[in-house]
Parts: sequence; structure tokens; C-alpha cells
Amino acid sequence: MLRMTWIVAVTAVVGMTHAAWCQTLDVKPAVPAPAKSPTADPKDEKPTDSKPVTGEKTPPKGEVIFFQALNPGLLVGTGFFVKTPKGEIIGATSIHFLDFDEGPLESIAWLGADLEDIASSKKALGQPGIQPREQRDPDYHADYMLFSLDAPPKIGTPLEFDDRASPRAQTAKEPGERLWFPVFDGAVKPDGIRWVTGEVLAASPKAIKIQLDEPLELQGTSGTPVLSQETGKVIGVMSAGATGILKATAYLAPARTMWEVMTAAESKGERPVLKTIDWSKHGEVKPKSKKPAAPNQPETPTKPDPDDN
Repeated sequence: MLRMTWIVAVTAVVGMTHAAWCQTLDVKPAVPAPAKSPTADPKDEKPTDSKPVTGEKTPPKGEVIFFQALNPGLLVGTGFFVKTPKGEIIGATSIHFLDFDEGPLESIAWLGADLEDIASSKKALGQPGIQPREQRDPDYHADYMLFSLDAPPKIGTPLEFDDRASPRAQTAKEPGERLWFPVFDGAVKPDGIRWVTGEVLAASPKAIKIQLDEPLELQGTSGTPVLSQETGKVIGVMSAGATGILKATAYLAPARTMWEVMTAAESKGERPVLKTIDWSKHGEVKPKSKKPAAPNQPETPTKPDPDDN
């Protein structure tokens, strides 16, 4: 088993909830198993809102996921680049692991697998999402954060949001839409991305429930994009999950919401400066602490109810 460890100086503010970050990520340096073929002919399958699919069979090439450093400082989670309808490249991630206890978020540094600087952000694209609260009925639709980049990224493969109402979910007669989940793996050349396969179990405007084909450790994957094998586009962003004995189960923030926010903000030119945003409207803001938290001590993430697995 290959263990990759990243340690960064703690100078920024960040909180960990749900599928929050950790300093180490264990991944198996094995070639992922091929996606299982659905019982039905793919040509006969239709997405939930009748838009045609493109029949993508292979995942994107190149580096597609990055780490985030805030203000800049602490390595906090995973993010990715997205191409807008007008061709602009923006950054996207989850908002649930951001913590505003030490002051407003002022900047983001996007880091590659070797922690090299790829891009930076001092503005958001559109208004930020809202940190989800604990609930029996999972609702992660607002668990997103979109960033305008200060300059085009040095490297990286920009992805696209899937604008369908939702991907095809599993039914009693047919399997759900097949998907790809990217993870960093130094044993995979040349881009260091290993693609884990999985399936959509359930989908609604509030959340997309998926199951991966292996018991992947999900801690540290907040903000990871999940792609449809049919469209090759992002159907959702990692919000919460639990690792079982044989497979991992997770909830995603639906990409449809992010697509709507992105297109509206790009049309209006809405790019608020990060340090001017009232973050109390987007998450819990506590009084500024007098003593900084000890470095490299992430909180234990909250996982979905076992009954949901």
C-alpha cells in the first residue's frame, strides 16, 4: 500500500465536518478494475431529463484534482477546475469544510500533487453556497464554492458540469449510471490520477447517493468531482461518505445547482471579492479564538447514518 503524506504550515482558518480533510491518504497502487457493463444496452438508456448522452468510455487525461491552501496556508481539501459556457476556467470545491473562526477568507492557492502553485483566487464566482447541517434527510445541494481565478491555471484539465436535472439512479430492474471517482496515486503515470469506478444509487435535487466499487478511504476527499461515464461530465461534488468493508458509500452535492449558479454569475459578471463577503450567511461563524488550534489535528468527520449504507 502506498501512503502519501502532505504537511503544510497552519496559518489559515479551516474547519472539518462531514467528509473532512486529513493529512494522510492511503491508496492502493493497483490498476482500477474496469467498469461493469450494465445489463441493458447503453443505447437504450436515457437520462432523467431526456437530454442525450455522449457515450464517453474513458476518463479525462491529465491532472484534474488539486489541493487548496487558504489565505494562503493550511492544506484543506480537494478542488478542481471547470470550463464555463463562455470558455472561462474557474475553480470549484465544497464549502462544508471551511471555517471562518479566525477571520474572513481572503485568498485561495491551488496546489498540484507536488504542492506546486497552479493558480490563485481572490474572488468568488457568484455567491457562496451554505454549509449543510446534520439531518436525517441529506441535503447537500448548497455545499459548493465557486472561485474566479486570478489568471489561467499553469496546468490542469478543466472539467464541465453536467447540466441534467440528475443522473440515472439505480432501480429494481436496472443498475444506476456508472461513474468515475478520481484520487491521487503516485504509482499511476503520467498524471498521478487513479480512477475508481462506482454507481449512482439514488438522485434528487438535494443529493446524489453513490457507491464505489472498492472500500476507498474517503477522509480527505471533500470537494472531489465525480464524473458520469456516459457524459464525461461532473455530476456532483463529494460532500459526505462512509467506508464499508467491501465498498464505500457517499453523498454528493448535485452539479446542476453549481451549473445554474455558474451560468447566472457569468452572465451578470458577479465576482465578489472574498474578503468582503459576509461569511455568517454561509456557515457558522464563531468568536475569534485567542489560542490557535494545534497543527495537523483534523477533527473526526461526520459520516452518513449506517442505516443509509
